[in-house]
Order: sequence, then C-alpha cells, then structure tokens
Amino acid sequence: MHAFARVRKRTVPYDPLTDGLQQQVDDTDPTEGMLQAERMAAFLEAMGELSDRDRALLVLLAQDPPLSYAEIAGRMDIPVGTVGPTRLRMLRKLRSSPAVMALLGPQPEADGGGGGHHDVTAVAR
Repeated sequence: MHAFARVRKRTVPYDPLTDGLQQQVDDTDPTEGMLQAERMAAFLEAMGELSDRDRALLVLLAQDPPLSYAEIAGRMDIPVGTVGPTRLRMLRKLRSSPAVMALLGPQPEADGGGGGHHDVTAVAR
C-alpha cells in the first residue's frame, strides 16, 4: 500500500517501507531527479536479490546514527568478527547485481576495505 506525499505542488509516490531510502524530489533539475530514481530502483532491485538476513544486516549497517559492530552482532545473533566480512560480501553482491551493473557499468575492483558503516548507502547514490 502506497501513500502519497505533496512535494512542490506535485504528487509523488511514497512507500512507507522504503521511507528511509527515498530522497526528496528536486524540481530544479529534472535530469537529476530521473537519475536518482533510476539509482534507487536499481538499488532496491539489488536489495531484493539478497536474502532476508543479508538485507537485515545491511539495514542495520546503514542506521544513522551508526550502530557498532558489537550492537549489530548482538541484534543479528552472529559473532562480531563476521559483521565486517559479511558486509563486504553483501556490498559486492549489490555492486554485481544486474540492475546496478546495467546502471553503472562494470566497476573496477576495490581493495575490499571501504570505509565505515555507511558504505551501504554509497551503492544507492
């Protein structure tokens, strides 16, 4: 079930399940709005390819303010030492998703490190 929100005298779809993932619509540059929508659609499609457990982990990693790995491990009932490596595998899965690859094209392989907990959101940008 979708609700609708008013943004600058336009009605735009609003999905309460992805509320934290949606960004404001910017009427000043329609191209940017289209790009954001395409990125979000690719990200959501890629997230849909993950298991429920993997999605839950990535959602916890993207919390703001960020949760510690210890907090995430406790909520997921997994060892703390598995949070980082699992995060890396999930980010690689997202980046290699056909939807993301079609939008971004092949990406050079990173060193695997990444930054902090919020790397998850970089995939959707």
